[in-house]
Amino acid sequence: MGSAAFRDIFGNPFCPVSFAPSWRTEAVVALARGIYEERAWDRMNVLVLQP
Repeated sequence: MGSAAFRDIFGNPFCPVSFAPSWRTEAVVALARGIYEERAWDRMNVLVLQP
């Protein structure tokens, strides 16, 4: 596996991941928690649709 493919899959360990705190609404956290606790990975696409 080439280094570019490796970074595409796993990310760059020297570049921290950040996101806008406004994305972390109560609804999104509740959905993510439910998906994780129920191991319902097929529902992850719902998170994409949240504002």
